[in-house]
Amino acid sequence: MGPRVILSMLLLAQLGDAATFMVGEALHGISLESNGVAVLAYDAGGLAGVLALKGVALLLVLGVAASTVTRFPRLFVWLGAAATSLGLLGCFANVASLLLLS
Repeated sequence: MGPRVILSMLLLAQLGDAATFMVGEALHGISLESNGVAVLAYDAGGLAGVLALKGVALLLVLGVAASTVTRFPRLFVWLGAAATSLGLLGCFANVASLLLLS
């Protein structure tokens, strides 16, 4: 699998997590969030604070992943798989919560 595909999947999974988080927050508030860091970011800056934190984390992960492509290809694949999996897990958990509460 090419590096661009891996990075694209990582990006899409993380953006899906952020999008479903925004929908959940709009419908049910931050009280459903189980991530303590996200709750602290929300308390400090509202939804914009959480999205800024997610954006910075995503840019950091993408930067680290992109820098490992040529020197450490196995690390790149593992990092891409882990970050994509976490994004998908967050997205699916958000969707499941929304379906249960609807």
